[in-house]
Amino acid sequence: MPIKRIPKKLGSIATSVDHLAFEIVLKKAGVPAHKFEMAHKWIDDLTKAVLIYEKDIGLTEERTLAVKRPQLQARHFEDAASVLDSVADQIQELDQPRQRHKGDSSSRFYVPKVGTRQFDRAIGHAMAKMTEPAFLRSFGVNISSFIRMPNQRSERGSGREPLAPTYENLELDVNGLSTALVDQAAPIMIGVVRQLSRALLIAAHELEDKAERGGASKNPVREMVIGKIIMLYKQVFDGTKPLYIDEKNKDLYFFTEKICIFIKAPSFCTENVIKTTLRKIG
Repeated sequence: MPIKRIPKKLGSIATSVDHLAFEIVLKKAGVPAHKFEMAHKWIDDLTKAVLIYEKDIGLTEERTLAVKRPQLQARHFEDAASVLDSVADQIQELDQPRQRHKGDSSSRFYVPKVGTRQFDRAIGHAMAKMTEPAFLRSFGVNISSFIRMPNQRSERGSGREPLAPTYENLELDVNGLSTALVDQAAPIMIGVVRQLSRALLIAAHELEDKAERGGASKNPVREMVIGKIIMLYKQVFDGTKPLYIDEKNKDLYFFTEKICIFIKAPSFCTENVIKTTLRKIG
């Protein structure tokens, strides 16, 4: 019978900081006094950043990483696709009576469901808003970069330069468009949701080739913390100390060790992790 694999706990750093104790650590590490204020701000920012990072990468309350392998992320995509398909099915059920009536207007069984009109108007307007240049710009997409220039240019008269259309100020008749979309609001909405579901399934399929099986789990929290400690080391000593570790020079290691002990993550500090992180950050 195979042994059940127990997820490795990643641990974390302290969520609160004793600044008086931290100053003692800084003094023992030989940090110049005029760098203390910067270091105090750094330690506060670090604790906040780690909490946000842990939430982003999916760290559970049990301190294990919920999303750490491609196959698990693929499973999340598949689950999300299933939810979207369920949403599409619900919209389709809501719209079925009307679609049957469209196919056979003589049908005596058409009974409009309560809320259909409100749904159509709301979704129609929402979809029209999605086509607005301002909506896309709010996500940093400049639609003028994706509009093809016409082959023919208009001219205002002989001997004058042709006038190039101005696409930056392109606006659409949202009210008119939403009115046009009302009759097809539900079918279009179903189509959009289905497409998003398919996209997630494609993403999940692409991850299958990258699936990791077995082996030691990486600790992205540790990598993040060690990287930030290295940058602190560089800043407090103004780059006067070398950023490497060897048999003769272990200043960076001892500095990192002191900080890791202080933030209650002593296991984060190993020479191998520091050297690996140094290679990554250049």
